[in-house]
Formats: sequence, C-alpha cells, structure tokens
Amino acid sequence: MKKALFTILFVGIVMISYANEFNPPQNFTINTTSSVATWDAPANGNPTGYQLLLGNAVVATVAPDVFSYQFSCLQYNESYTASIKAVYGNDLSDAVSYSWTSTYLRPIAVPFASTTYGSQDVTFNFAPIAPCDTTTSFDLGLLSINVYRDGMLVGNTPYDPTGSTSFWDNPTPGNYNYCAEALWDLSPYGFAGQVGASMLSCQNVEVAYGFALPFVEDWSSSSFDFQQWISNGEWVIDANSGHNAPSAKFGPENQIINYEIPLTSGWFNMDTNSTGVVYLAYDLKLNNVNPTGNEQMKVQIFYNDNWQTLKTYSNNNSFDWISDTLTVTNFTLGEFFQIRFDALGANSNDISAWHVDNISLFINYEAPLGITPGYSEKENGFIMFPNPAQGIVTIQSESVIQHVAVYDFLGKEISSSANNEAMYSFNTQSYSPGIYLVKVQTNHNTSMQKLIVR
Repeated sequence: MKKALFTILFVGIVMISYANEFNPPQNFTINTTSSVATWDAPANGNPTGYQLLLGNAVVATVAPDVFSYQFSCLQYNESYTASIKAVYGNDLSDAVSYSWTSTYLRPIAVPFASTTYGSQDVTFNFAPIAPCDTTTSFDLGLLSINVYRDGMLVGNTPYDPTGSTSFWDNPTPGNYNYCAEALWDLSPYGFAGQVGASMLSCQNVEVAYGFALPFVEDWSSSSFDFQQWISNGEWVIDANSGHNAPSAKFGPENQIINYEIPLTSGWFNMDTNSTGVVYLAYDLKLNNVNPTGNEQMKVQIFYNDNWQTLKTYSNNNSFDWISDTLTVTNFTLGEFFQIRFDALGANSNDISAWHVDNISLFINYEAPLGITPGYSEKENGFIMFPNPAQGIVTIQSESVIQHVAVYDFLGKEISSSANNEAMYSFNTQSYSPGIYLVKVQTNHNTSMQKLIVR
C-alpha cells in the first residue's frame, strides 16, 4: 500500500507541473487604431516564445521577452480575429483570441523631420505611403497631414501622391517632439464624406541656432533688423546721440500710460559652451523730465521660459552715459537665450528718452585646472588704456601675455599677435570708430575686455 500511495502522489505532481508549462498568455488585447496587440506572460510556466495568428494564419513568432506586436496592412472597418499561443519548445498552449473591427489607417513613416545645426528651419518630407499589396491604390484616399509640435497643431499640408510632401516650421531654439497625423477620406470604406485620422507618428528634434559670442551691437548699421533686434515704433535708432552716436532710443512722441515696451535681441547660442564667465556690458543714458521713480528701464535675460530681471534703473534723476557690466554666467552656459531692454512705466511724459548703446556679450575663461592660484590679476585678467582710444592702446598684466586678438562688432577677427611679455601695445588708427572686443591670453588664463575706438 505504501508503494502504491507513493506512485499516485508522484504522478499527480508531474501532471500539475506539466499543465503549468502549457499555460497560455494573459490579458491579450488589440488597439483597434494602431493594430498593436499586447499581452502578459502566463501566470505560471516559462514559454520559449509566442505565436501570433490572424484568422487561421500564423503571422509571427516572437521572443519570450516581447509582449507586443503590430499587425500590418489591416483595412479600416473590416472585422478580424487574432490569436496568441505560448510556445513551449515543440508544444503550444491553448489559443487566446480577440475579435475587433479595425479603425486602423496607415500612419506616416518615421523619420520625417530634419534640421541643420545653426538653422532655425525644421524641414518635413513625407514620403508617399506605399501600398500593402499591388492591388491597393497608392494613397487610397490620403488627403493631408497634420503636424504637431509638443502636442500643439502647427500646420496642415495637402498630401501629394506623386512625390514628396513638404512642410516647414520655424520654432525658437530647443528640443521638440514633432508628430504627424495622416488624414484619410473614409469614402472607400463606406463612410462617404467622412475623414479619419491615423495614429500619430512622432520623433524628437533639437533646434539649435543663434549668435555666437562674442557679440557686439553699436548700432552702426542704423538698423534693428541687421542683428535681429525686435522692436516697435517707439524704439528708434538715434543718429544724433550715442556713446558714440548712433544709439537705440526710447522716447515716445505721444503720451503712453501704463506701458511696457521692450527692445529684444535675437537668440544667442551657447549650447556647446560649458566653461567660462559670461558678461553682458552696455552703456545707458536717461534724459528725464519729472523725477517720479515710476519710469524704469529693466535689463532682462530670457531663461527657463521666463524673463529674469538683471538690473533696474528708475527716473529719479537724469544721468549722462554710464557703462555697466553684469555677470550672466548662470543664465547662459549650455543655453539658448535672449536679452532685452524693457522700458516700462506709468506715464511716458515723465521722461524725455532712454538711450542704449555699445551692447556686448563676451566670455572670460578661468585659469585651467592644475594651475595653482597665487598670482594677482587686474580686472578681467589685464588692464587696457586708454579706453576709449584714438591711437596707441596698451595692455598690461601681472602674467605673461602670450597672445592678443581683436574682434569687430560682427565677431570677425581683425588682428592677431603673439607676445611673450607682461605688456603689449597696438595701434587703432586704422580702425573704424566703434566697439571692439580684445581677447588676451596669458600663461594663466584667457579673458576679454571691451574697447571703444573714437
């Protein structure tokens, strides 16, 4: 009896284990729009894969760690039954089935969007959608394509079945998720006059452009457009006033109450810059009328999708040209950004005019790692005099000056010289009047200063 009881128990355990190995997948379902099947692993058992069927035909066998599959070329408004079986070596579990009416419409192929570093343009090229078989028409009613940027519709372009369908977008610098949605005529599927949308096809695009540093604006072009400044009619180029003339002037001819009118730069690109100290320098002048303190000029920088105020000036009194330099490193390294001069107040008649001139953005690089501190440098690493200049300019440093370069307001290098002393001189008589940046490399660091030539 003991022997017989042992045999019965042993056979029972084997049968239970054997049944567990053939458990089917769980939670098999189909997304009717995308035709994507999803499922979970069996509650027990270790399948070696999964077999998928459409009707009675096997369409795919996938690995045991794959839990989704997209059925291809399904027709809109057609009824289908799909099944799945777990594979256990040479054996299969029972089938789990799912029946549905398809709402699948063929989507746009990825990738479809492209851009070039340094360009504002994102170009979309939508290739013709290929037929599922030779008996299917090439477009089968594809009407147009919607384009979305970060979930917002930015445009629609008609579909061209004879060639590539194109579209363009011009966003600000940044990283974007673009999606395309095909719009189909549902008449061939029995829904006359109705339009259906495919599932979204999406890809990520980085848009990277803007002025590189150093940047200088002295208004010598007599144009806001030349370096992409954004203004309205209350900001003008004043040819008769400046430090030197011309300058940008805010002085409304007619009274404005409770106003805010900025002068905004184009974009700056420091996406690839991760070191150095970044400075914003400018000259400012105020011709005041009534010292109310309510009329202001705010110097601001666009950072983290908001305008951050760096410094505020009020109309407490008139003041002649002042030069100011602000450190903006934390807002700029590795970033795309803008600056602006924001005129705002309660009554524009309380001022005559704000003037802004000689705007510059530049980088000073810290001493390289491994250099032991212990030397004493002047401001920005060197002193430079006279400034403004009309002839000979002298640079002095407490370190050895190895190289000096001078850049014009467009960032073009106009002179470059090697050196091996703590002093260096150069002649500005051949320079056109305006603002320049002088870059000095010593044996300890590299830094810049602004030079004005009269």
